[in-house]
Amino acid sequence: MAFRFCLGLRTLRAANIELSGADDRALHLRQSLDPIKDQYDLIFSIAPPPLICLLSNVLSAAETLIVPMQAEYFALEGISELISTLERVRSAYNPDLAIEGVLLTMYDDRTNLAQQVTETLREHFGEIIYHTVIPRNVRLAEAPSHGKPVAIYDPRSRGAEAYFEMAGEFMARNQIESPRAAERRAAAEREATADEPPKEDRPRPKAPSGLTPDRWIRSSEPIRDPVRALRSITLSHSLTVEDSVL
Repeated sequence: MAFRFCLGLRTLRAANIELSGADDRALHLRQSLDPIKDQYDLIFSIAPPPLICLLSNVLSAAETLIVPMQAEYFALEGISELISTLERVRSAYNPDLAIEGVLLTMYDDRTNLAQQVTETLREHFGEIIYHTVIPRNVRLAEAPSHGKPVAIYDPRSRGAEAYFEMAGEFMARNQIESPRAAERRAAAEREATADEPPKEDRPRPKAPSGLTPDRWIRSSEPIRDPVRALRSITLSHSLTVEDSVL
């Protein structure tokens, strides 16, 4: 699986101003992506909410939307405004746009406020709230100052592991199998096939002593009382309980 990153520059703020006076200002990104989108399995775009024109471009070009938010009161107000923007974009440019999920970030489960906001969100949005939450973590704050993503800066930190878990949840929701998961599944299948003996080498069950193969018949009906069933068997020669194998 290959990746291609297109980094945003500070000049995007100037682009936000230029787009505000352009015709079809909310469709520029979609028009740019349409010729190349079939070359990629997934395309992620990040847009900060304050840059309205850039946000409108991302929403017009996207199929689904992941909403990161803090579990705080003002974040609840912000998401209500975002949903209003989402409805306007749906009616004007992109009627198929849907919310993929809401991701709680900078989460501190020690506070009552975070727990109350989480309960409110789950009651309102239901299953679209990601089960994974991104905790407050020093390594997440340090990574940008070193010019590295946290997955490289400290992959064993709580923050990095939370993002790995979130990526796995995203792929599971969309029924996407990662290359590593595909390799593990293929290796397990090969190992299971190698351990399974060939059909001709499988040991065949032996008939109970005193019975010839043509007399050894397994009933297709379940035997509820083995002792009564054993006593009801009539053979041409004597058969004792010790000679039988149930």
